[in-house]
Amino acid sequence: MIETFLTSIVGSLTAIALLILVLKEWAITRLRASIDAEYERRHEDYKRNLYRIEKVELISELLSEWIKIPPDENIPREERTILNKLSFKCSLWLSPDLSKELSKVVQCLPGAKSLFQVLLMARNELIDDANIGAEHITCWDATHETKADRKTEQKTAPGVQ
Repeated sequence: MIETFLTSIVGSLTAIALLILVLKEWAITRLRASIDAEYERRHEDYKRNLYRIEKVELISELLSEWIKIPPDENIPREERTILNKLSFKCSLWLSPDLSKELSKVVQCLPGAKSLFQVLLMARNELIDDANIGAEHITCWDATHETKADRKTEQKTAPGVQ
């Protein structure tokens, strides 16, 4: 009877030990899966935010390249190439509404929004932030140049002798 009792205790302890081992492995596996899922979610959020920031930078770059050429001047070939490349990228990757408004601005079409409004539209659409207004965007135009700046620029311009 003692032998039966001892055998049942040893069997029970072995079963409990195996159950604990299985539960421990199950808990570790679940914990790892949970951590992996959280890491993957955060990584996807990071990639999505990076993508959005790249699109806002693309718009900013296009507008910066566009406004550096005075309206009454011809656009040099190199500048046209840059503007076309940026414009094509924008038309491929931006939403239809944003792409259309941006196109109206750079084509100087009647009824086009200001470049500040387009920047704010992009900011709101791409990074979900509408906390600033057009008055918070600074743009230094040609009126901030001095005559000396323009003369230096003309002397150092490529192809000018």
